Parts: sequence; C-alpha cells; structure tokens
Amino acid sequence: MRSFAVRRGASARRARPILLALIAAAIAVTSPSAQARSPGGGGGAGQAPTAPAPGGDELRERAGEPAGGPAEAPRPGVAQGLNVGPAEFSSWLSGSPEAARFAGAREALAAMAERAAGAGVPLGAIMLRVREAAAKRVDPETLVAALELDLARWIELAALLRGTGWPPTAQAPEFFVAAGAALRNGLDAASLSELMSWSIRAKAAPERVGAAMIAAAGLVPALGRSGAARAALALAASRLRPGEFDAAAASLVSASARGARAAELIAALEDVLGRRGTLRDLERRVGRP
Repeated sequence: MRSFAVRRGASARRARPILLALIAAAIAVTSPSAQARSPGGGGGAGQAPTAPAPGGDELRERAGEPAGGPAEAPRPGVAQGLNVGPAEFSSWLSGSPEAARFAGAREALAAMAERAAGAGVPLGAIMLRVREAAAKRVDPETLVAALELDLARWIELAALLRGTGWPPTAQAPEFFVAAGAALRNGLDAASLSELMSWSIRAKAAPERVGAAMIAAAGLVPALGRSGAARAALALAASRLRPGEFDAAAASLVSASARGARAAELIAALEDVLGRRGTLRDLERRVGRP
C-alpha cells in the first residue's frame, strides 16, 4: 500500500504542470483578445476578425441618442416645427410655401400673431390654420376673417390656462386648434372652466380633451352649452377611448330626438361614465342611435 501511495503522489506531481498548461491554453483561446488576434476567430479562414457587438449605449450614441436610455419620441409640436416664438414665426411667415399663398394678408397675420403671443396663445396654432387654409386653397380674406374669430376664442381659452403649464408646450398648438373647432361649433369658453380645471389637475392628454370637446360640441342643440360642457368633462374623464366619443354623443343626440329631456340625458351620461361604464353600457341606458 505504501509503494502504491508513493507512486500515486509522484504521478500527481508530474501531471500538475501539464494540467496548468492546458488550463492556460484554454483561457487564451476563449478570451476576446485572443479571438481578435486569431485569423479565423468567429469566421472562416482568411476572414477579418469579428469585432464584439456594440452594447446598447454604444448603439444609442451612434444614432445620436443619449447613452443610458432610449431617445425620447419626437413630440408633436416639435416634429412639426410648431413650437416657435415671434421671431421664428416671422421668418416662417415670410419664407414658408404655405404662407406665400397669403402674401397679401401677411401684415394682418403678423398683427394677429403679436396679439396671440401677448395673450399666451401658441403661435403654432396660427401656423396650423394657415397650413390647413393653404391645403384647401382658401382665399386670404376668408382666412383672415376665420382666424380673427379663432383668435378671440383662443384668447378666452388661454386666460383659463395661463400659468398652469397645461397643455404641455409640445401639444399646445394642436390642442388650441381642436378646441377652436369645438368653440366654433357651439361650445363657449366661459362654460369650460370645470373641464380645464380637471385637465390641469389630472394632467390629462390634450388630444383626449380636445376630442371630448369636439364630440361634445355636437351636443349643444340637445343639451345646451352648459350641458355640452358637462358632457365634455364626462367624456374626457371616462374610460372610453377617444375614438368612442362621437358614438357616445350620437347616442345622446338620438335619445334627444326621441323625446328624452336634456337633464335626463346629461344625468345618465355622468352616471354611466362616472361608474367607469363602457359605450355599450351607455347605449343600453339611453338607447343606440
């Protein structure tokens, strides 16, 4: 037994250097630096060495994004070049293809922009309306007349929102245009204070509030202006998708045509939507269009 132990210890001493050499060779083969030096590392013979794949931060830096997180999605107003001050607006008015169609109305548009900026109305809202008028080939006189009416309503709306930080700058032009459409179609700014207060507190999505206002404007004949303003708030605060707002309003218009009273309809709308009801729940309550 003793001779066996001696022979075993001697064999282990002789094998140890060989084992250490094999481990070192394996480490050298698997290391990235060794692969980069190897002419066949990661590919066939004669191929260029394969570089390590870039990490997430490196990819973002190559794309011009900040390392450490994905780039912020383009915001609507920024993407459309709508968040402008008076100087940028003046440059746009004198040099853009859309505004060139209304060269004869340039002074009137510049004067309106000055009033808008002083009242806190985003100048991008005027730009959007000019672009819309250019696409529809509206004549300059019609554009100026329409914008004068819009501006008067926008100034009233801006007074309700001044200093609140809502809507966010990026979404303000589109919101004012949507709100202007609702105000042209029957809503009035004086009845919207509760809706605006809720929007500010809830930090509501401006496009959602604008869609609710447009849908509610169609309810003015059935519910009156104050009732339509309440309907806009009920829609905006509900679980309905903005795409369902028009259908909800249509169900109330239909019920009104069948003889339902305004007070009953607004009470039903506020009750169903206040309990997080669905469009189907509302239609079961007041009837489908």
